Amino acid sequence: MGCAGFIGASGFLLYSTTVRDPLYAMLAMAMASFSNDLVMPGLAAAMDVGGKYRHAVRAMNSWGNLAAAAPW
Repeated sequence: MGCAGFIGASGFLLYSTTVRDPLYAMLAMAMASFSNDLVMPGLAAAMDVGGKYRHAVRAMNSWGNLAAAAPW
């Protein structure tokens, strides 16, 4: 779900830079925001499962995202 959300968000943002009509550009940016919001339930579920260790789960998620974004 997270991968689909981020791919959709990046696709809609790229589309919004190429379209000439301001209405379609704004709709594309709105869809990018919606696609980005699809990623949030995954983080919330991890926080619920983590229980009293939710801060460690959040740190693990942050470091995992940073490592994925690093240009190795």
